Amino acid sequence: MGNTKFLTYTKIAFGWDSLIGLMPLAGDFLSLAASLYIVMESKKLGISKTIFQKMLLNILIDFLIGVTPVLGDILDMYWKCNLRNIKLLEQELLRR
Repeated sequence: MGNTKFLTYTKIAFGWDSLIGLMPLAGDFLSLAASLYIVMESKKLGISKTIFQKMLLNILIDFLIGVTPVLGDILDMYWKCNLRNIKLLEQELLRR
């Protein structure tokens, strides 16, 4: 799963999650649904309870950051919840 960069003229890389998050509240819930999908698919792969909890915590932080108007959208570009969760999944699978 690659990181799609929509803005390539700066050193800040952001993808679809940041763009969807610009839609007030609806975007935050769409992003939440996509993030939960990643975690649920990871759960099907048999990740540990600890990794599952870390992934959910990342999602909660992302959601709470995202619902904050304007500042939340800016901070959301740096948090990158889904990339963090994919890294956790990769580490868990490699550990096996």
